[in-house]
Amino acid sequence: MNGVVDWAASRARMVLAFIFLSLLAGGYAYVGLPKEGEPDIEIPALFVSVPFPGISAADAEKLLVKPMETQLSTLDGLDTMSGTASEGYAGVSLLFDYGWDKTRVMADVRDAMNTAEAQFPQGADKYSINEINFSEFPVIVVNLTGQVPERTLIRVAKELQDKIEGLDSVLNAQLTGQRDEMLLVEIDPLRLEARGDPWRSRHDPADVRGKDLDRPLQRHQHRRASGGQEARL
Repeated sequence: MNGVVDWAASRARMVLAFIFLSLLAGGYAYVGLPKEGEPDIEIPALFVSVPFPGISAADAEKLLVKPMETQLSTLDGLDTMSGTASEGYAGVSLLFDYGWDKTRVMADVRDAMNTAEAQFPQGADKYSINEINFSEFPVIVVNLTGQVPERTLIRVAKELQDKIEGLDSVLNAQLTGQRDEMLLVEIDPLRLEARGDPWRSRHDPADVRGKDLDRPLQRHQHRRASGGQEARL
């Protein structure tokens, strides 16, 4: 050990030059090294979902999840698998070993789901296979709050969404948290009968009272024969 120290001390200039060149080469390599602020991290995982409007959680587990787990459990390289069943929905998450061939695995999963789909009851929607990709996760989340009416807040959020999507570096801006508006129509048969409204002759109020109207609101026009006034709904 003392011999190495003595050798370095006797050649101090050469040692300092070697250190300087090493630092210079390391700095050059660091500057030229490709770097990415948001790297695309590939996770060997897939999620298969099957929507089924109106099905219960128990039936979704028995009629949808079980056939999918039976067919998907034979996939090569499968590490873990878990199923989820809820009202109107069933899904299976698949985690594979690292180093997977995504193209081959996707094809195998699609073949297995085609076999399982043949065992689904009628009414099930087409399945979808989704991969976990961190590059599709939101980078920035903007929250809007304030002591203003909800419609005003939604209007401001939509205006901000348009401005953010107009930026060159923004791929997509998604608006969430807003509630869907519902129109409730209450019909008073006694008032309609007192007014002699012809709407009653075409529609029975008992047929629409208490029901959800999923169809878009249509505009109806009629003209009173006596006064010549026009009423619109």
